[in-house]
Amino acid sequence: MITAIKTGHSAITLDIGIISDTSHVPSFWKFNNSLLDDEAYLKLITDRILIWLTEISYNIDDRVQWDWIKYNIRKETTQYSKVKAKQRRERMNLIENKLKLVGEKVAEIPTIANQNDLKI
Repeated sequence: MITAIKTGHSAITLDIGIISDTSHVPSFWKFNNSLLDDEAYLKLITDRILIWLTEISYNIDDRVQWDWIKYNIRKETTQYSKVKAKQRRERMNLIENKLKLVGEKVAEIPTIANQNDLKI
């Protein structure tokens, strides 16, 4: 608050700064339908649906049960996808490291056997 000229009231100033350290949280989730080709994912969700239905069995409203199922599918799908992505990254790193080592070996000793090792 600061003093104001020719008034019986005090003036108020407000400084708004830009918030630069905000973390982005996705607000819209889209289902990756390629998971429907993954047998392990399908089994996971199929097995868990019965558990989720028993958890919400106290509520007879179909809409509430459906929302509970959707919530749990989203939660499980997100966790499953994160694990799959981590495994995929680890596999890619392993392949890239192997390729780098074999490439260095071929550069040092360019034999047919070493060149065949480049075929992963």
